[in-house]
Parts: sequence; structure tokens; C-alpha cells
Amino acid sequence: MSVDALNVVRSVSTICGCEALTELGPSSVTPLMHAFEASSLLMLSQNQMENEGWQEAMVVVNQPENTLQRYFAHYRQNDPVLMHWRTNVLDRCGVFRLSDLSDPIDTDFVDFLRWANVEHMMVMSIPLGGAAQERLLIAMHRDASFKDFTPDECQVGEYLAPVLRQSFRGMHFKQDERAVLDVTNTFISKVSRQSLLLVDKEANVLDASQSARDHEMFRKLSARTAAFRRAIDEFLLGEARLQELVLEDGEHSIPLRLRQIEAFNQYVLVTLLRPEEDHALAWECLTPRQLEVARLVANGARNCQVADRLGVSENTVVNHLSTIYHKLGVNSRTALAAGWNRSPPAA
Repeated sequence: MSVDALNVVRSVSTICGCEALTELGPSSVTPLMHAFEASSLLMLSQNQMENEGWQEAMVVVNQPENTLQRYFAHYRQNDPVLMHWRTNVLDRCGVFRLSDLSDPIDTDFVDFLRWANVEHMMVMSIPLGGAAQERLLIAMHRDASFKDFTPDECQVGEYLAPVLRQSFRGMHFKQDERAVLDVTNTFISKVSRQSLLLVDKEANVLDASQSARDHEMFRKLSARTAAFRRAIDEFLLGEARLQELVLEDGEHSIPLRLRQIEAFNQYVLVTLLRPEEDHALAWECLTPRQLEVARLVANGARNCQVADRLGVSENTVVNHLSTIYHKLGVNSRTALAAGWNRSPPAA
């Protein structure tokens, strides 16, 4: 992957607190899962070798071990998602959802999806080309505790697909600064549930999530106070890529997390944290399923016990916890439990 090609992906990964995509493999799609709050993922690669016909490789992430065996044994030939992919978007970059399919889905396949805990799906089509005419499909899944992928999320996916295509092909894909900021702004303002601000080196607020706009300190920071400008300036002059601090501004103490966006060190992603004296974590930014996981963990349940209680795999629980920690600004089960006990979410 070229550095320039990674800029857009890294900007989204930065927002999610994840490492950027670095290679084509199961571990490389973790940032995508975090970015789109996917509970599991399937990645399919097809290529045509000379005199060997089409070859296929498939990987699933955060699914039961026997998912692929069951899929190939009973459902592969009549998969409506693959049929739609081949018919409509096979040779171009594109994004579609399971809910976009016009033809009725066979009840047996619906039962398989329910068995796999897949309620919603967003599919990215990425034709890689080359001598082998390789093509890639990435299907991100959500379980029934989540809402369907939104049109705004599909818009971000549409933007990322061609970037990933050029990156996976090892080609130079120059992204100018405006393009990176456009997709970052879209993600912050329309997709992210966190209290996020994107600011420049002069502490001007370029964009903000709805949660940030509802934050009691949003207007204070938007006014570019001297203390805020000084904090941004000192952060950009320092060597740290991530910093947490409490901004003392007159009568107010404002806890912040500052993070640089990869490859664009003149912009800072600011997360508005809850003041320590409030002892309140931002439970409202969690989905119902994440809130249930948080409740069980806060009450002492181990990952295996949470998995048994919710009927999911331990990997799914780990994935939920990673997202929960990042949204709430905590880094351990102990901190999560302490926050729950001090100020549990409203009933």
C-alpha cells in the first residue's frame, strides 16, 4: 500500500481509535469493523488462473468456526448476495446492502443468516483486476441489536472502495487534502456517535458530530478561547500522537483527548470527555447491545459468561468491549465497572 492511498482509510481508522489497514487479510479489516460497528465480516477473493478456472478464497471474522463449512455445504450456490454482486456490481467499485436486494430471499438462506447472527449487511465490491482478474468482496454484518447500515455509512463505503482497490493493487493513488477531509467530515458529522471535533492548527472547528454539538462545552471550544488555541498548538509542536488533558479555561475544566490524523499533522481530532466531577460516562453513545455487554461486565461477568448469556461468541464480546472502551474513554473492565457503579445509565 502506498502511503498516500492510506490517508482516507487512516482518517477513518483514527476516528475509531484503530490501526490503519496494512495488508489484505483478516487482521487488515479490523478497522473497517470498528468504523462501521460491524459485529462480523466476510471477505471473498476470486481470481482466474490460466488453465485453472476461477479460484476462490473466503475468510470470516468473528463468526463460529463452522460457518464456512455450513455455508459451502448448503448455501453457496444460491447465495442472493453473491448473485446480486455478479449481476450488478461485479466489475466496478460499489456498495450495496442486504436490504437493497429487490428479489425475495429464500427462507432457508434467511434461517442461515439468523443462525450466523446476521440481521443487516453492507457489501463493498472491489475489483482488483490484473492478469488474474482478481476481485474482492467485503461483507460487513450487524446483528439484530443494531440498526441497518445508513445511506451515510454507504456513502463512506463508496468513497473507501476505490481507495482500497488501488491500495491492494499496490498502485499510487494520490488523495489530496480536501478529499481526505471530505470523507473525515462525512464520518464525523453523519456516522460517528462519539463527541468528536475536527480542528485545524488554529483551533478552528471544521466539523463536529451531533453528540459533540450537544455537549455543554461545545460553544466554549468553538469560540477558540486562548486556552484551547494554546492546547492545540502545544500538542502539534510535541511528538505525541495521542494525548489526554484537562483544559482549564476560567470557571470550566474540560477533559479532552487529542489525536493527530495520520499523514495530516496540521489537523487534530478532539474527543470531548466527561468531567471527572460528573462521574458520568457517555452511556447514550452505546447501542442497546453494547449497553447490555457493559452492564454484564460491570457486574463482574467474564467474557465467556457474557457470550453464553447473549448467545454470541467470545470474539464478539471482545469486539464489543473494544468499541465500548473507546466510546466511553476507558481502558479496562475496572474503569468501566467504576463508571457504572458511580453513575449508571438512566433507566
